[in-house]
Amino acid sequence: MPSLAENLGDHFSVHLFEAPSNSKNVDNVITSVLAKCLRAFRFFAKRFTDKKYQQIFRLPLRNFDAPEIVEMRKICRDMTQRNYGREIDALLKDMRKRQKPKKASAYPEVYLVDDKDKHFKLGPERHAQAETSMPPHNAICVVSNNMRFGHRFDGSTHYNVSRDKNVSMKGIYEDCHGILREHGKNSHLNMFTSDFF
Repeated sequence: MPSLAENLGDHFSVHLFEAPSNSKNVDNVITSVLAKCLRAFRFFAKRFTDKKYQQIFRLPLRNFDAPEIVEMRKICRDMTQRNYGREIDALLKDMRKRQKPKKASAYPEVYLVDDKDKHFKLGPERHAQAETSMPPHNAICVVSNNMRFGHRFDGSTHYNVSRDKNVSMKGIYEDCHGILREHGKNSHLNMFTSDFF
């Protein structure tokens, strides 16, 4: 069922492995694969629960424009690779280089900045909620705002997305189910991990 990794790999811990041949002991192969996955997931879970890293892992995947997002999805969808811990830590180090304050602000707040100069800050506010009515939303919209790479998180918080020097946020953004929608206001966006805004 390899399509599961593509369709659900951003939300659940789904992994591909080579089916054992008839000459191999199936129990031993499965036990070995599960042991690798669980060891790697334990390492990932330790990083995910650390608040300074969670805001990286929870970034909206469709709207944070950076090659590191592609790399994060690749690494976290294959926890069976040999140097998983080293790969995750290298990715987090690269992502932390994207953390910076706004140049035109007197506040020392640090943001994750993408290649299109959008500044993402996971806020503590709970004044908005991601919509879940079906349609237009679907089950994946709901799951993607509560699960990332097999780890549950609090989906009631969102990112404040803005630009430096009060540059307008008007534009077209992709929502949680892949539809391009317009944000017509100059001010910041409230964007959830699922990409709902």
